[in-house]
Amino acid sequence: MLDIITMWASQLSIPLLTPIAQLIDNDFLFLALILVLAFIGEQGKRRNRLILTLALVYLLGTGVKYLVQEPRPCLLIPSKVQCPDGYSFPSSNAVVAFALAAALWKKPNGWTYALFAIFVAFTRIYLGVHTFFDVFGGTMRSMNSARSVGLSPPETIGQHFLIPRQSSSLSMTWLELSLRTSSIA
Repeated sequence: MLDIITMWASQLSIPLLTPIAQLIDNDFLFLALILVLAFIGEQGKRRNRLILTLALVYLLGTGVKYLVQEPRPCLLIPSKVQCPDGYSFPSSNAVVAFALAAALWKKPNGWTYALFAIFVAFTRIYLGVHTFFDVFGGTMRSMNSARSVGLSPPETIGQHFLIPRQSSSLSMTWLELSLRTSSIA
């Protein structure tokens, strides 16, 4: 059974969004777009490190797909594109887009990369090729990977998106919990 967010988003029909989402679904065009954004976002050795990190994040995400072997939702519900071969969890597009956003978060226009990543994640659900949990899992994996190579401090991201901590040392935001559990996995 699919989650309510996946069911809702995959049933939407937005004529302007569908062709854009289908372009993002094209692996070659998505790779080209990611590389262009990486070249715009970083320079020199940090750019090389970013591109290497994005490649590593993609490979790790692909490895997780084959370990988990989660079937795609388009096998159960109609999709707006041909159901891709392979497995669903995590969304490779979301993994790479959020790793890029996490790595460039501290840049003056870092928020635009975050919006791009959210848009990519939504299009994956909208097309019917991933579930909400596929893209959410991809998000957690990519932020942890970007942090591991020193490209982004997740606590900076958390300050902008999450409710501040309570005074108790036992309280923890859902992002901190996810990052800690994903670093164990």
